[in-house]
Amino acid sequence: MKLSTNDIKSIALGAIRVFEKNGYTVLRRFTPYQEEVLAGRNFTPRQFATAGMKLEFISKKGEVHFEYLAQPGAGAVCHGISALCDGVEVFNYYNTTNAQSGNVFFRVPSDNCKVTIFLANTADIRIKSLNIPEGYEPTKRERKILMLGDSITHGFNAQRQYLTYANVLGERMNAEILNQGIGGDKFHAPNIDPELPFTPDLITVAYGTNDWAAAIPELAEKIDEYFKKLRSVYPTTPIFAIPPIWRGNVDGLVKNGLTLDDVRALVKEKAEKYGCIAVDSMALVPPAEEFFMDRFLHPNDMGFILYGVNLADIIKKELNI
Repeated sequence: MKLSTNDIKSIALGAIRVFEKNGYTVLRRFTPYQEEVLAGRNFTPRQFATAGMKLEFISKKGEVHFEYLAQPGAGAVCHGISALCDGVEVFNYYNTTNAQSGNVFFRVPSDNCKVTIFLANTADIRIKSLNIPEGYEPTKRERKILMLGDSITHGFNAQRQYLTYANVLGERMNAEILNQGIGGDKFHAPNIDPELPFTPDLITVAYGTNDWAAAIPELAEKIDEYFKKLRSVYPTTPIFAIPPIWRGNVDGLVKNGLTLDDVRALVKEKAEKYGCIAVDSMALVPPAEEFFMDRFLHPNDMGFILYGVNLADIIKKELNI
């Protein structure tokens, strides 16, 4: 059966707005206010990427297929789509060319199968003519997680879309994630929208490496301002602060009087000041080049898996889940 945009909205996870435009279903992860703030900071079109978004439903045996349009959503020219049936990969496509459209086709192998389609993390995927077996049912996740951060949270550049640390965390915790990571972003309190139509059970915050690289003089104040506003908007929600993970080629390097270790300490200090839980970020991904796609900053698929699994274990232990 062919799904309408309203049907797609019922099975979409990680999108706070779903609407039709020029015959395609469009999904958004930021409010109009946030999109305006990000545009003013020259992050267009990154705020339009479908990072962390997925379509999920219980399906009968049959075929799933749709057309898509891949609009730019990052500095890199790439996009990918992955699909799992009961946790087993049945479709994966990753493109590093200028291709802007394509088709997805796979078969659901059995009845009562949980189908999860992971949309591109670094592109804006727009959907047309989505057909799935009749009698589908939307799934329900146990909890909701709001994920805030830079390009690593955004998902640069996982070749399998379900293997970003954000998606791994969501799967490990059976959670719907709202991924508001933006490549190149820093601590910036105006990004936080008190009217966000998503009520999280917990929040993760992972900024700092870009702040340090930019040598921001007032960094301590910006970090303090960020956690102060976040805590005021979410006074009782558990907030996990993730200082910068390992970054290559920074031993002894000082920017604006700070080493990257100094930034980690600042994030921990300011987060704990406002009752947030600071994570030992250096324990998430091994400090070795082979776990990083570019050898020094962005995790590869294996690095992302370790990040997501280790973070999930930390959160579960802290919250007694």
